[in-house]
Amino acid sequence: MLRSILLAMAISATASAQFWARLINPDVQVTLNHPPSLGLKVTRIAFLPVGGANTQDLISALTTDLSASGKMEILDRANFDAILKEQSLGESGYIDPATVTRLGKLLGAAALVTVSVPVCKGSQVHLTNDQSYTDKNGGYHPNIHYISKTSVQFIASIQVTDLTTGKIYKSQRVVLDPSLSNESEQGYPEYPDELQVREAAINAATVSVHRMFLPWTEAQKLIFFDDKDYGMKGAYQSLEAQNVPAALEKAQASLAAAKADAAAKPKYLARVNYNLGMVYFIEGDYDSAKPYLQAALEINPKADIFQQSYGNCQRALQLRQESQQVDDRTEAQRRAEAQAQSQAAAPAPAAAPAAAPVKTASNGGGSAEDRLAHLKVMLKKGLITKHEYEQKRAEIIKTL
Repeated sequence: MLRSILLAMAISATASAQFWARLINPDVQVTLNHPPSLGLKVTRIAFLPVGGANTQDLISALTTDLSASGKMEILDRANFDAILKEQSLGESGYIDPATVTRLGKLLGAAALVTVSVPVCKGSQVHLTNDQSYTDKNGGYHPNIHYISKTSVQFIASIQVTDLTTGKIYKSQRVVLDPSLSNESEQGYPEYPDELQVREAAINAATVSVHRMFLPWTEAQKLIFFDDKDYGMKGAYQSLEAQNVPAALEKAQASLAAAKADAAAKPKYLARVNYNLGMVYFIEGDYDSAKPYLQAALEINPKADIFQQSYGNCQRALQLRQESQQVDDRTEAQRRAEAQAQSQAAAPAPAAAPAAAPVKTASNGGGSAEDRLAHLKVMLKKGLITKHEYEQKRAEIIKTL
């Protein structure tokens, strides 16, 4: 029993120390760089809508957002609609494999993004929040807050198809339930505008799709120790002045001073290691940051400040690896597409001399009418081009 009490006291003391450490030490910001979740860098896309007004609104928001990045080219919608009509695709959202490569050549687009919003449903409800209380003299004080809440259930489906191979890169379902509330103590107020809540849902869905195609950054606020001991405060002051090289030099000096002090407390040894790791982290040098953050955690493995920062560093390293994989896949695909285009443009190898052909309706035998009919069949089957068809047709008509 006594052992359990002592353990509980120790845990409580550790939590209290961490609380005060967060309270009295300043924050610094580190950035985690995320690659596009699609796993590939796509620079040109076309949107294929499936559905009505809600789908069109989401596509409009996505077009504005991705175009504003300066890193994406969106195929003009009017041109795309004309191509869809010509190819008899309509708004089915389905493209059979045989059509994919043909559509890719027509569009010159890297990816086709099929967008659907099957659910966008608003709801309104009245709620109350009873904050009434009784004072020390037994007096009752009613205090009821009346709430009018508007919510929107929003579900969108996003599918990205490679128009070169017909392969589906990724399918993603975006499920959102945003809401707005009006509150009053004088009865139920008006409901918030449903259109405003719907706009919030579209904006949130746009952010989610943005992260499929483009890299994005995530800011994290972490603690930096600014104790006077071993010059830690000086390192923070340099960071505050946005002089990272000076902060790095001072953090290195702090660690050297603490290591040289035989009487240095473990608490300060952990902090100087941590601070040096944090400066490297801020610099984006995650490989250098990791061993110092790990050293701080090994000295005090129960400190959640050290656990969080070390975890974030490992995550940053993982994201960097994922970004490199995205670059490698993108480069590999670019080379494959360039090779395919080169092979398609190369002239066909010269054929060996052939035996005298047997006359048929396709090469000169039969009546002119039979030859014209056969020529038309070859065109429909795609065995000859439109230009070849016109040329051969003219030759046959000339013989007439």
